[in-house]
Amino acid sequence: MAFNVRQSAVKFLEGFTRASSKPNLYSNRSQRGMYAGKDVRFGNKTCFSAKKSRRKWLPNVQSKRLWSELLREHIPLKVTTAALRGVDKAGGLDNYLLYTTDDRLRSSQVSAINGRVVEAIEEAGDEDDEGGREGEGEGADAGLHVQGDKAGTMPSMS
Repeated sequence: MAFNVRQSAVKFLEGFTRASSKPNLYSNRSQRGMYAGKDVRFGNKTCFSAKKSRRKWLPNVQSKRLWSELLREHIPLKVTTAALRGVDKAGGLDNYLLYTTDDRLRSSQVSAINGRVVEAIEEAGDEDDEGGREGEGEGADAGLHVQGDKAGTMPSMS
């Protein structure tokens, strides 16, 4: 009899455990924009007499409209300056979304935009498969225009 009571008590207590093993460590604010891993930080301000005052540091967030080449539209986002530097370095919003890890994106809004970009790439790939390559001749090099002395090298700048 005691064994059954113990089992039922364990099952009862399991109902009070957290639903996910990993708690949400990110603020809701960072999940509503493209923050590039940045978030609100907390700490202490220390004065000359070593008294500590609690304070927080907010990320540098800007409201921007970023152009997506694949979607052919401006996308309004709350973006940190670190994310803007990443977009510039990647060569545009589409490349940034495709090559940035989900850990740094971690936003449902940005994940939805990323899904739209991936769909646009798949649609563009389907159109290329149907139409074939345009240009003269046949084969893999049809439509390839080479500038410079040799194929596969950059033209000289002199």
